[in-house]
Amino acid sequence: MSGLKERIEAACTTLGYEFDYGRADFQNLNSNLDVNKTYLMLDPIRRKVVRGGTGSVRGYVYRGHFMLLRKSSLDEVYSGAEDAKYEKHISPLYTALDALDLNLLGCSLDYQTEFESTEIVNVFSENMDGLVVNYTITHWI
Repeated sequence: MSGLKERIEAACTTLGYEFDYGRADFQNLNSNLDVNKTYLMLDPIRRKVVRGGTGSVRGYVYRGHFMLLRKSSLDEVYSGAEDAKYEKHISPLYTALDALDLNLLGCSLDYQTEFESTEIVNVFSENMDGLVVNYTITHWI
């Protein structure tokens, strides 16, 4: 497996998402964001090596979180209207997350993914809405 960061970045390029890697306090420095784009902001990745009884590497477990975000406006209502934050920004990101999951690892049986998402609103100084996704990706070799 190439590095997980590189795989996520390549999947974002394929899907047309903007990609940023780093700590959240640096990701907050992004400005002039496009309301028509989806942004994936990946925090630093944790990796655990899994070894068998003989000491050989059996696989890797990657854990961390990222945000899938869309630029919004602070004065939009959260839900209940066609142009509300949930309907306009958050709901479509569930489909985007599914596309990322499928594109990231393809049909390989060597990987297992687990994504747990939470809806977020008005994050960063650019007022973005979306999903924070906690992931566990296991790669067996």
